[in-house]
Amino acid sequence: MKKAKLVHEEYVPPTTTDFTASAQRIIEKLKDKPGRKIMWLTWAGGGDPFGKFADMNLKERYGIEISTGGNILPQMAQFKKLPGMEGALYYYYGIPKNPVNNWLNAEHYKKFKSPPDFFTAGGMAAGIAVVEALKKTGGDTNTDKLIAAMEGRTTRISHGPCRSWSARSKLKKWISPSAISAKQAVTRKAAPRFFNPRMSGVFFVYRLILNS
Repeated sequence: MKKAKLVHEEYVPPTTTDFTASAQRIIEKLKDKPGRKIMWLTWAGGGDPFGKFADMNLKERYGIEISTGGNILPQMAQFKKLPGMEGALYYYYGIPKNPVNNWLNAEHYKKFKSPPDFFTAGGMAAGIAVVEALKKTGGDTNTDKLIAAMEGRTTRISHGPCRSWSARSKLKKWISPSAISAKQAVTRKAAPRFFNPRMSGVFFVYRLILNS
């Protein structure tokens, strides 16, 4: 899918446990639309919206596919109900195959008896970036010098090569590789791609997308 049209957005409070009304509104918006139909679901509350939509067999009944981004490991357990679901991932400990991620996994298991989550990987990426910048400045912690040291650099992090980039002089960003993935149980396969997911925080967000 190279072109898409956003046709509806649905928001519910994070305390929601019954998603029936939202599901019906989504179905009404999409069921008669032509082309490929995708519902992008982001959830950061209680309840089990993935289970609700899996039970409704939306693809078989209405041709509506479900997609989502990555999440913390406890939340990703809900994805088991949607084998084969495609989505985007910022980080999943089992996907990147590089020395940095291997080290992070080994050390995290050694200290905490569990795999690293994406917040852990993000913290490590920030730490690596700062250390590399300090090496370049000779230990000088002046803010402007650190920014200049990071500008245009490619740094190896657990996700893969991460390049600093600036669209404008006052806009500083780090672009790191994420993955477009097919989820088998939790997540098994991924092809590295660049993806800049839009996070929702405390709301349940459905983004209904059609081919245009």
